Amino acid sequence: MTKKDIIFTEHGRKRCNNRGITKEMINDTLRYGEYIYKQGIRFCIMLTKNIPKHFTPNYIEKLIGMTVLVAGMDNAIITVYKNKKSIKIIKRKSKRKK
Repeated sequence: MTKKDIIFTEHGRKRCNNRGITKEMINDTLRYGEYIYKQGIRFCIMLTKNIPKHFTPNYIEKLIGMTVLVAGMDNAIITVYKNKKSIKIIKRKSKRKK
């Protein structure tokens, strides 16, 4: 996914603004994060082990646990949030759409 491929849903745009999440943070998460496919949605999660060493410590702290939900053929960002335990929560989800 490249920067020009990013499309936000209205909900995704609102959540980014409410939570103080920048496009740069989303781009880095999509670029370096770990992808999990569940329930027809791609979850991209930024884990500590995926963060490049050249990032500043302050920026690293902001990125750890960043989770981006991407859906559809147009790679629309549904929502964005930060939760350091999100990988455990996502892996427990059912594999089927309900």
